[in-house]
Amino acid sequence: MANNTNSDVPMKAEDDPFAEFLDMDLSAHTAGSSGAGLETTRQAEVGASSPSASSSSSSASSGTAASTSAKGSSTSPSSDVNDVKKVPEAAQQKEKQLPTSGSKRPEPSSNDDGTLPTVVINVGMAGSGKSTLMHRMYLELLAQKKRVYMINLDPAVRDVKYPRHIDIRDTIDYKGVMSEYGHGPNGAIMTSLGLFAMKFDQVLGLLEKRAKDFDYVLIDTPGQIEVFGWSASGQIIADTLSTGYPTVINYVLDSARCTRPVTFMSNMLYACSILYKFQLPFVLSFNKCDVLNCSFVRDLWFKDQRAFLEALGKEEKTYLGSLSRSMSHVLEEFYTNLTSCNVSAHTGEGVSTSLLSESLPLARKEYYDLYLTYLKDRAAYVSKKRDEEAAEKMKTFEEKMKVTKNN
Repeated sequence: MANNTNSDVPMKAEDDPFAEFLDMDLSAHTAGSSGAGLETTRQAEVGASSPSASSSSSSASSGTAASTSAKGSSTSPSSDVNDVKKVPEAAQQKEKQLPTSGSKRPEPSSNDDGTLPTVVINVGMAGSGKSTLMHRMYLELLAQKKRVYMINLDPAVRDVKYPRHIDIRDTIDYKGVMSEYGHGPNGAIMTSLGLFAMKFDQVLGLLEKRAKDFDYVLIDTPGQIEVFGWSASGQIIADTLSTGYPTVINYVLDSARCTRPVTFMSNMLYACSILYKFQLPFVLSFNKCDVLNCSFVRDLWFKDQRAFLEALGKEEKTYLGSLSRSMSHVLEEFYTNLTSCNVSAHTGEGVSTSLLSESLPLARKEYYDLYLTYLKDRAAYVSKKRDEEAAEKMKTFEEKMKVTKNN
């Protein structure tokens, strides 16, 4: 398709390279279709079958920029369970000794009937280990006989270790978007995610059909946090999911990047912005604790601002240090009340005992006790505003009709 290089000339429908995608029905790519698609037969069996069940390899198909299948294959569920057994016994013992968020597994909310799966959206800086942690979460949940639905929203990733029920690469050709629009890497990722968000109602339809068959829905987001965190598509996806399912934002941090007071405060500022952007239950996962255990950050800096200011003392003479000191006074109340945990995506330390057993159940309880009421009130407010606007337009129309009749 030829690009319209003259911005003054309106683009025709036949010239729009995304027109084919907008007209496409994603349900054609569901399980049982001839080609690979949103939910292949192999991927559909991942969560519904027992951990020992075998899986067939996925076939890759090619197409236009609007509908192309990603290349690659996924690991089978049976091999994933075997990987859990490979975790060293020493690491498993160390996991039991890791400091937790200080709260036991909470009792389910009185509003929670337990029929809906917990939706976990993994976000974080590039290189923080989101995809690796998501794979580890899948392994641990599978070992616990939990049923997991996996979704990949990163169109640029080449190799994905975990199995996927829904993969954006099966629908959007990332390189095709780059060549068609002349975008750079980040621009193409944002465009691809935006295109996928336009058809997310069909993804929601797939989830609704099988919601009662799963305990968790894990969602992996693009490596660049701003693509999902600050785009309209990310907001659409999060809002759509949170209106029907208990949804949690799992913010993954690199522990090695939180040992300095200035970088710690920068991470807290970004976490604060993501929290207020999505307004959903929030969990801070300090990843890579096997490399550097930053429990002192949660035990000291989270609870005692004086300890943080003392650590900041050496860097306070710099502009960045002064800024971090000022931000600490503002953000202290924010991050001291956040649910947090230490985890290692590589060894599995803290994933089962802290993240899955404490932090996520607590966030699910918060969703039903606090956020669900807010979401219902917001939906009622939006509906009321729409009704008022419609009534006002009707009133204006009737007045104009009366004036016309009188004339």
